[in-house]
Amino acid sequence: MVHLHILCLLLAYAATISYAEETQQCTTPETCETKPIIDQHDIIPNDFQQFLTTVEKYELHEMHDSLKEIAAEIGENVGVTTEMQRHVERLLIQDQFPNVEEAAQDPASLKFAAFGSLLDVSTVFSASWGGSTEFGGKVSWIGSMFWRNDIIQHEKLVPCRVDLADDYDGSSDSCIHAVTIKDYVCVRGTIDKKYEHMELAASWEILGDKGKGQWRTGKITELEFGNQKFDTIVANGMLAGSEKELQDMDLLLQKVVSLLKPGGIIFLIGTEPSKRVEGPENVINEITDVINSVKTLSGEAPIHNVPATWVNRNLDRLGVNVFSSTLFPAKATYDDVAVTVNDAIEWIHEEFDDGGDETWMRVKDQYTHILEGLLEEVGEVAGDSSIYAGEDQYIIAAKMPLADEKKDDSVPLLQPTNYVAKQKKM
Repeated sequence: MVHLHILCLLLAYAATISYAEETQQCTTPETCETKPIIDQHDIIPNDFQQFLTTVEKYELHEMHDSLKEIAAEIGENVGVTTEMQRHVERLLIQDQFPNVEEAAQDPASLKFAAFGSLLDVSTVFSASWGGSTEFGGKVSWIGSMFWRNDIIQHEKLVPCRVDLADDYDGSSDSCIHAVTIKDYVCVRGTIDKKYEHMELAASWEILGDKGKGQWRTGKITELEFGNQKFDTIVANGMLAGSEKELQDMDLLLQKVVSLLKPGGIIFLIGTEPSKRVEGPENVINEITDVINSVKTLSGEAPIHNVPATWVNRNLDRLGVNVFSSTLFPAKATYDDVAVTVNDAIEWIHEEFDDGGDETWMRVKDQYTHILEGLLEEVGEVAGDSSIYAGEDQYIIAAKMPLADEKKDDSVPLLQPTNYVAKQKKM
């Protein structure tokens, strides 16, 4: 029902809204930062603004319950997204509190690490199992950081210490890191994806005054930001595309890095090119092959991912210091794969143009039959657990030198390392 409602709003938006483009007048760098350029795709229609005001809002205790559920996923070895989100938080804490062991001695003296002004760029692609190229519940994760100080005060919590020794630092699974965000700019590749995430943001009350957010649509290389720059950038699933689009990945990365303030940190979240696996788990590779085959046959170019080593080299070339490069194995449950397969089957029957030709209709039915059979095999292989199918996510963290600093070229280029899950203290 929600998707239908948004679709109706989009149709009304396209048919009735006349756009007024705002012209930016920059007399000083500060005015550009406080009055960013807005284009016609960023104007929100009145009926959707009205809808956002009706979205049910989380109470502080409900936000805390949500964070507890997310934290529990690590204890159950479920959800690579949760591990990755916490990894980003710990890297930020480590950067801002380098003497972590000393700071951890006195939890009462804990200060909040700050993302400051955050640019959140997310791809239009979601080629990964479970949509992990969208970083899972990323909008909820970001929303929680606007409220963590309030949650900690209201719920009388002792936040996680600033050390990186483990994920918990205590007996409670609800331990959360002390991190905050000042303001937020969200860029989504499509209007419908932006609206979907704005609805989620409204439930966390990070639209309007609390979030001080801007919500923008389009390709990051085509958007203008004036002199606006950011303390932190989370670029998520951005470095992926067709073979033709891969030719411009260096320009895309250069554009994003150019939006980083001196001393700022960029986190690049992406997916390694898939590896073939041996044994029964190879069934997931076969599903990917079939989906890519039908897309190629229909004229749609398959999506390719950029490896972490390429990202590390190009960040180094652009003058930023890579200080962490970590791979996270992504495991798929039967439900994860079922979502992908069912979406593919729906796409085959709705978007694959057979022109009414009986031969093409049989081709569509054959692809559907093959995918349904492979999904049954996944159920037999995975059961109630998850399986690794050769896909790794990565998080690369790099820091822009301060204005009076030079990049340290004596440090060897960092190579990606595998993430080792932290163990809960007993």
